[in-house]
Amino acid sequence: MLRVILVQITVGAFLILLGFLGGRAQFFGAVAGVLVALLPNVLFAVYLWVQSRKAVEVARFYVGVGLKWLLSVALLVVVWQQYCAQVSPLYFWLAYIVVLMAHNLGLLRRSE
Repeated sequence: MLRVILVQITVGAFLILLGFLGGRAQFFGAVAGVLVALLPNVLFAVYLWVQSRKAVEVARFYVGVGLKWLLSVALLVVVWQQYCAQVSPLYFWLAYIVVLMAHNLGLLRRSE
């Protein structure tokens, strides 16, 4: 799981750099998109790590998934209600989607 988070952080840092080159609204859009995508995933990874010390139950996993999605929705609402004027929607959604899709790159492993 750490590999997945590291890939997402790397991709997110690159997207934030692109946003910085685009201007203030683009920078804030990229930062917000990366954070909204990354924070729930990091908390979910910590939740799975803590739960791995106990007997793993499928129900606990899905509780974690549900909490992750609730946090994602809450963060989306906060960004669009509080910071809509300062955030570039294009850069926000681009960063959000690309960081979420980077999750798949982190799962790839070389077969030996």
